[in-house]
Amino acid sequence: HEPFSPETAEREFGWKLPRWFLNAEDWDEKKLYQYIERVLCPPLVDSKLKLEFPRKIKRTAQIIAERGFPKSFAPRHLFKDPVAIFSAPWLANKFNFEVVVLIRHPASYVLSLIKDPSHLHSFEKIFKAQPKLLERYNSNEKELIQQIIELQTRKGVGSQIVFEASAFWRLFYSQVLQYKSMYPNWVS
Repeated sequence: HEPFSPETAEREFGWKLPRWFLNAEDWDEKKLYQYIERVLCPPLVDSKLKLEFPRKIKRTAQIIAERGFPKSFAPRHLFKDPVAIFSAPWLANKFNFEVVVLIRHPASYVLSLIKDPSHLHSFEKIFKAQPKLLERYNSNEKELIQQIIELQTRKGVGSQIVFEASAFWRLFYSQVLQYKSMYPNWVS
């Protein structure tokens, strides 16, 4: 359910995350740790959740079963969350996650953004606002990020959607390539 999505964080867990594609090292790690703990092990009674009554009862019963009979009912947690890619090393380290990275074809990714441009985000908010994330990129990639920021500032996010989406795919998966060499036990 993509817990690193700011929309999901607020709707499902009552938390405000500062941005899409959050890099854990560029935010308050203590707050993020508390948030992920809440996602993995929510309280029995949760006043922050805005669920309708029948779902609250079902969720509470599920939590009681998981905690009372962990070997029988406790699930193995799965974060299917492409938005968490920049925080994957932090999640693996802090929560002992086993990371599996699925590679999406670039044309498929670009086409999905052409169909729904609302999923394209400001490069300034993703990259420039996260200096530790920006440090991971080489000079050519930083130049590309700056070009997209200038384009988005002049013409708006999504004005050159194929170029912006292609650049984001390239930057996203350049991180995956770095992870592949840094974390050989991860599956991709």
